[in-house]
Amino acid sequence: MRVPWVWKMKDTKTVDILLSTHNGEAYLEPLLNSIINQTYHHWRLIIRDDGSQDNTREILRAFKEKYPDKIILIVEEIRNIGVVPSYSMLLDLSTSDYVMLCDQDDVWLPQKIEHSVNAISR
Repeated sequence: MRVPWVWKMKDTKTVDILLSTHNGEAYLEPLLNSIINQTYHHWRLIIRDDGSQDNTREILRAFKEKYPDKIILIVEEIRNIGVVPSYSMLLDLSTSDYVMLCDQDDVWLPQKIEHSVNAISR
């Protein structure tokens, strides 16, 4: 499976943020809001759910609907493969200059991506 689009901005480093979820409804809204509110704007979030049985998928769909240009939601019938294979699948989909991984219970500081890209680009 390929992500729906490949994007590049001239002279701007792009970042794919990869997120694998599983029954994370208690954590997702703070995480997703912290990513949406980043000071660095040249990113996209690629999410794969690993068979959640709570409201995780509904939360993800709502954010995808609200931010369709920033969030890619991978919907597959393959479920419960585990965190490592799930992230491996996400890595295969990335086409950006840089990749950042996040856990569903993270909350990112507003300048996390900006500081990371600046540090790596030196």
